[in-house]
Amino acid sequence: MNEKRGQVTVFVALGVILVAALVLAIAFRGDIARIVTEQATEGKTGFAVQVDEVKRHVDSCLSQSLKKGIFMLSGEKVKDYDKRLGDEITISMGLCLNLETFTELSVKKLGEPKAEVQRNQDNTVITATFSMPVRLEKDENVEQIDEFVARENMQKKMCILEEMLDSDCRAKQDLKAGIFVFEEGQEAKIGGECLAC
Repeated sequence: MNEKRGQVTVFVALGVILVAALVLAIAFRGDIARIVTEQATEGKTGFAVQVDEVKRHVDSCLSQSLKKGIFMLSGEKVKDYDKRLGDEITISMGLCLNLETFTELSVKKLGEPKAEVQRNQDNTVITATFSMPVRLEKDENVEQIDEFVARENMQKKMCILEEMLDSDCRAKQDLKAGIFVFEEGQEAKIGGECLAC
């Protein structure tokens, strides 16, 4: 009889423990789901932060390369300025771009890098588009970036002394202003504004 009483006590205790575990599981079901979701989100957020760091690195390098290229070609008579500037940017990008520093990501270049340059109609803004397909991977997270863009506003950076221009804003002699060369008698205007200062 004592044996049966002991078995009943064990079964009752196990039943109480199972019911308590079930009640706790139901009560904390939302918290458990939230914790699992947060952990998955943290993994994706960490990846997104790393992808943003890669983008910032390439964008910074592109912006520096664009400024450097504009400075190098400043005042030169170049047959195809946009192509030449694009070539200078591509070369400069090769010197400052270092994707090997991102050791926590798998970074794969999927094509040859190339920069193309466009100017707006008024020649006041130069846009450089750097095509370089890159695949970024970490665990099951994957992202591909195909191109990067940088812009440089030229209008604020150019100025010609008033004494070098006549009253109609025409060059009194051959002049250089930023990326442009103005020949004697040519209007020294960008975006319809005289570059006199």
